[in-house]
Amino acid sequence: MEKDIKELFQKGEEGIASGDWEKACEILGFALEKCDRSDDQASAAHARRLLGDAETLRGRFAEAGSHYMMALGYLLKSPDANETAICLRGLGYLHWRKGDYNMANEYLQQGLERALQAGNKGAQGCILTDMGNVASSQGKLDAGERLFKQAIAALEGITDSNELDRALLNLGDTYMTKGDLIKASDQFEQAIVQSRMRNDNSNLSWALLNLAECRVRQGYLSKVEDLLTEAKTIMSESGDRVGLAAAKRVRGQLDMASGDWEEAEDELENALADYQEMDMPERRAVVYRLYGEMLVQKGDKARARTMLEMALDIFKELGSEKDRDITKGLMEQYAKDGRL
Repeated sequence: MEKDIKELFQKGEEGIASGDWEKACEILGFALEKCDRSDDQASAAHARRLLGDAETLRGRFAEAGSHYMMALGYLLKSPDANETAICLRGLGYLHWRKGDYNMANEYLQQGLERALQAGNKGAQGCILTDMGNVASSQGKLDAGERLFKQAIAALEGITDSNELDRALLNLGDTYMTKGDLIKASDQFEQAIVQSRMRNDNSNLSWALLNLAECRVRQGYLSKVEDLLTEAKTIMSESGDRVGLAAAKRVRGQLDMASGDWEEAEDELENALADYQEMDMPERRAVVYRLYGEMLVQKGDKARARTMLEMALDIFKELGSEKDRDITKGLMEQYAKDGRL
């Protein structure tokens, strides 16, 4: 690999780590052009894998998938188990984000096998975190908690690991889903402190956002606005489309808790439009359910039923059994109370 290409890769990786994904894509695109001109296929695969990482974080899933698959076409024929493991992890993460849990697990399991083969603790921890994400999204919260703890154990000995911040953050998200809001807020606060220490803006923004959601659920609304503002500022600077859509959802939840129905509707509609554009059906379903719950509170039975039915249909299609059962249970309870 030429020295100037190595330098471009380093700058691209720094851009991804700092959350400046647009700049990272620009640098890595230039690196890829140089690799293609020199017919350096191994370096081109590395460039494409990094581009896949950056594009995924930006919420540009079609572009990310194309880069990963082109990289994998070369890597599966190479002896580089480390790079192959990380590329497979990228594809698994991408499919988790899209709500395709079967494909996500398939890629992640293949990636974990190669990471174990290479003895790469960092890659193992990263992949275990993503496997925990998939399990939690499927409603398998105990399995998700176990996988996150395994990821933390793998990553704790690695200096300055942003992946450790992510594992801590996602473990907190599992506690929040379980309804253990005190334990969840403790995890988010720990992730905020560590992310600030590492200048890890990507995980910091999500820790702030998740703590904001946790505070809304706890009914502690006074500081939520500040948390949301800081999270959105970081996400806007990095171009984190997924995060900004989630921020709109949480803002809608805050407006709901404050009784500002009109503002809540606007925020939830905007979140739905973003998730539709990014092809994230599981996230759309979560918003539909929130929307339906709000409309029940407003007394708008017809629209509430429509929103909840759309959420239920998506959860059924995705095989999200826990979310399906929660949504069905809500509908049955609302109907029993005469509110639906």
